[in-house]
Amino acid sequence: MAVILCDLDTGLEMYTVPSKFRYLLENKFQDCKFIYNSDVAKSHNNEVDIYWGNHLPIDFLERYPRVKWIHFGSVGIDRFKLIKNKDKKSVLVTNSNDSVTNGMHSHLLYQIFYLLRQGYLINKIRNNKKLTRKEFDLNFKKIINVEDLRILIVGYGNIGKRLGETLLLMGAKVTGIATTEKILENKIQIYKLDKLETLAKDHNLIVGLLPYNSNLEKVFNYKIFDNMPFNSYFINNGRSSHVNENDLCIALDKNLSAAALDVFAYCNQGPSKDLYEKENLLITPHVGAVDPSYWSKQRLLFEFNLKCFLNNKLDKMKNICNKVT
Repeated sequence: MAVILCDLDTGLEMYTVPSKFRYLLENKFQDCKFIYNSDVAKSHNNEVDIYWGNHLPIDFLERYPRVKWIHFGSVGIDRFKLIKNKDKKSVLVTNSNDSVTNGMHSHLLYQIFYLLRQGYLINKIRNNKKLTRKEFDLNFKKIINVEDLRILIVGYGNIGKRLGETLLLMGAKVTGIATTEKILENKIQIYKLDKLETLAKDHNLIVGLLPYNSNLEKVFNYKIFDNMPFNSYFINNGRSSHVNENDLCIALDKNLSAAALDVFAYCNQGPSKDLYEKENLLITPHVGAVDPSYWSKQRLLFEFNLKCFLNNKLDKMKNICNKVT
């Protein structure tokens, strides 16, 4: 009997396996034992074979030494990368790539047009009971129509590609940054990250969608912000560690018209006072991936991979992130 430990039991809709899906999985895989525990960091079990969740602790393989497959309910596998255990090379890792693309795509569009159409100013003058054209006119020159948008998407993966294609159809000029330099069929130019500082000069919106990498810490800093044109915009939905928040706060008082963050330092505690006090900063509590259709896709993915794993058809599993040795 395979024992499956799942920490997707937080009480939040997006991060709790629905009861109907639990029933379907347990009924279909009767030879498996499902354990739901939202805090795997405070327990241990020598009988767990499979982990399914998002909150993998650094000492996970010490606590659950028998685990042979780790499946993340998210795209990022940051927590696995941080594990130092010598046995990690023998553990198969899969993620939920593309299961959050729709939510992230929609959230990015919300952020972009909130900024370009001065949503932050509208909130301010509404709260001050001065919701008039005269007050709105103060930001007249900060408005950017999508046809005049020059967007640089830093991290041109599935989500970046989807966003780029949408905005291109709407008339924006789109440029991307990824690991390989190339020109796509739709004529979008993709550069490497070492061109970021130079490219910042020619774009009035930069969107960060980079994955976790210790080498990317504070890659968005004063060098990038100072190079951006006056009255430009910045969005980060990648990792909070990618942004120097102090530099961003300074830039919001200088050449940046506004910015949006879905991730920030100490997400569980809320943003810092400096970020809270910026009226031209849209902050959302790490909800960019929220999508009501997530669980339907997640169940099908996990069910398919579980069937492959149990039948020792590891090469058929979807979204494999590492090579097992």
